[in-house]
Amino acid sequence: MYRLPLAVLLVALGPGSAATQDAKKPDYYPLAKGNTWEYRVEVNGMTVTATTVITKVREGDAKRTFVGEAKTGQSLTTEELSRDEKGVYRLSYNGIPTDKPVTVIPYPPKAGATWSEKVKLAGIEMELAGTIKEPVEVKVPAGAYKAFPVELVGTLMGRKTVITTWYAEGVGPVKQTAAIGDVKFQMELTKFTPGK
Repeated sequence: MYRLPLAVLLVALGPGSAATQDAKKPDYYPLAKGNTWEYRVEVNGMTVTATTVITKVREGDAKRTFVGEAKTGQSLTTEELSRDEKGVYRLSYNGIPTDKPVTVIPYPPKAGATWSEKVKLAGIEMELAGTIKEPVEVKVPAGAYKAFPVELVGTLMGRKTVITTWYAEGVGPVKQTAAIGDVKFQMELTKFTPGK
């Protein structure tokens, strides 16, 4: 079985959530229990399917934590996300917490916005620099979406990583590309089913 590198999975499995939020506020990464995303994933010429489902919503410390489970091929992974008025954040990957919340997408998304962070996961330090680009129309098997491309450039154990994720309002991540060393990765949404 082919195993995706940790960095690919850490970022790629973020697309696991969508739901309702205040109708007046844009939501480019909606989170709710039961939401299901299906993706076509290509890694160095190999194609597999990935399905991500939000399985739990936990309350605590005046915040909500959303737990997603993703199955890519035969591999099952979990992650925890949170959301507030300033953005969406990744809190853990496969039960291993990051030393601080990692920004997935800041709210409200604005073309030209940038940020940078240093975070640790399992003792491995990562440096990330994010940029939101102008919204574009993205065509994927699930349809056409107007989406903000969010580019993350990072360094993981000395290897440059470039990941771009396209976020559509009310749906979340509809496409993602990544280059981590010699590994090339692309993921496209094939179906989104809101939770009930």
